[in-house]
Amino acid sequence: MRNSPPTAEPPGSLAETRPRGGAFRNERDAREAVERLARDQFELYRRQPKELISHANRETSAIDGYRGRQLLELLQNADDAAEAVAST
Repeated sequence: MRNSPPTAEPPGSLAETRPRGGAFRNERDAREAVERLARDQFELYRRQPKELISHANRETSAIDGYRGRQLLELLQNADDAAEAVAST
C-alpha cells in the first residue's frame, strides 16, 4: 500500500483516478483507470489475504440485507426517479 496522507477516498479508489472535472476524457482513460484499480485490488489481496475475506463478508452482509426486498427497492428507485424528473 502507498504511504500517503489519509483522504476521504481510500487509496486506489476510482475518485483518485479521475481527472479534476470528475469525468474521464474518453473511454480509453476510463478503461485504464478500471484496469489499474483491478490490478491494485488484486495486489492488495495477494499481499493481505484477510482483506479478501473481509470484503467478501461485507458483500455477503449487503446481499443479506436486500434479501426479500428486491421488489420494494425497485419500486423505491422508480419513485425516486419519477420525483427527480418531475422536479426538473
